[in-house]
Amino acid sequence: MVKNEQDRRTFNSAYIRSLDFTPGDRVCGVYVVRSRDTARMVLALDAPNSYAGPRVEGMLVVEVEEEEGCTTFMNHTVMWRKKGEGSAGVLESAGGRWMHALMVRGLVENGVLQSVKELGVRKKGV
Repeated sequence: MVKNEQDRRTFNSAYIRSLDFTPGDRVCGVYVVRSRDTARMVLALDAPNSYAGPRVEGMLVVEVEEEEGCTTFMNHTVMWRKKGEGSAGVLESAGGRWMHALMVRGLVENGVLQSVKELGVRKKGV
């Protein structure tokens, strides 16, 4: 749904690794970092002009909490559009929500596995 090559490169792992995730950085086409501190980052949905999908507003809040040697990653997503305006988004249908949940689960699991691998952390019993 993101057509422009410059916008598409924001999905590239080398590009993402090069970011400091400072306000203004664009990630995965439609997210722009709005704020960041040591435990929380807020990314706004801000689709580039080359995005061909339905327009919505929203934000993604990513938090990391460490307590007693355990690290917890949390994502909070909020999306909205004005009632009666715009076309229905992908997440407004049962099939779209199911597909999105499947994709998100894969992204989160792969992200955590890659982070664990890079940090050299071992699972209990492994």
